Amino acid sequence: MFASLGSEFSSGSGSKSAEQIKVVEGYRHPLYNNDNHLYDIGLLKLETTSTQKTASLCATDGSDNRVGTMATALGWGLTEDRKSSLTLKEVDVRIISNAECNKGYRSRITEGMICAGNGNGKDSCSGDSGGPLLANDVLVGVVSWGGKCGARAGVCTRLTYVMDVIDDILKGATGTDSILSENLSKTELLSKINRPRRPTSNDTPASDAVSLNPGLGSTSSSTGSAAISGWQSSRKQL
Repeated sequence: MFASLGSEFSSGSGSKSAEQIKVVEGYRHPLYNNDNHLYDIGLLKLETTSTQKTASLCATDGSDNRVGTMATALGWGLTEDRKSSLTLKEVDVRIISNAECNKGYRSRITEGMICAGNGNGKDSCSGDSGGPLLANDVLVGVVSWGGKCGARAGVCTRLTYVMDVIDDILKGATGTDSILSENLSKTELLSKINRPRRPTSNDTPASDAVSLNPGLGSTSSSTGSAAISGWQSSRKQL
């Protein structure tokens, strides 16, 4: 298995600067729950470090993803003609509060998710899952799921919420150590996996921000020898 980085084409080739790097290991978030779209993120360990320009990881205090911040989603998913794009597309969307997002999703939005867009026809779509949500040169989310494309906000995994697992993996572990370190009982662990969570304190107004298109490859953002991506192969729709 190889990861393609730096290509604007969905095939992963055709760009002079594109790289094909062997994937040596994959990691799924230990608490991933497909039914409820929880902890929808995975990491790929690459054999060598990419030379591509990559997005920085967000600050853990949530300062990079405040409500009102303009962000950019990228991917090769379905477009308005219901066909997958052969070239990398991007769309600018504004981050909204989880409370606002929940109005359109019957309280299914947890604090581990981040929403962007207002249903004005601009959105990620099926096939974009695992792609980046970028704000001010920073990776703040990973496209996960949503309703009818362009009709409601798109829902992403909130990166600040899974940074403990990402850090654990980057240190050479498997991601489970960060979960086990919380000393949770089996009952508490199951509750953590399945319990809907209240909106996070990150839902505060933001100052001006800008968007970025770093020309990421099909595995989303690479960090050192790891590439961050959603675990699902395509964005789920309700």
